[in-house]
Amino acid sequence: MDFFWMRAEERIKKAQRECEFEGLPGYGKPFPNDDLASVPESLRMAYRVVKNAGYINKHLL
Repeated sequence: MDFFWMRAEERIKKAQRECEFEGLPGYGKPFPNDDLASVPESLRMAYRVVKNAGYINKHLL
């Protein structure tokens, strides 16, 4: 684990202890359904990149 990863983990844990994440939009709610859930996991990242670039519409999935 490199220095930046360890530093990020420390800061996240500190923020959790100090309840800094409470009150954020969506706090305590489940994640929204993923439109790419039907895409095989091995291809999901590529589909997301192409979708975010505007080449795949939501209704095509």
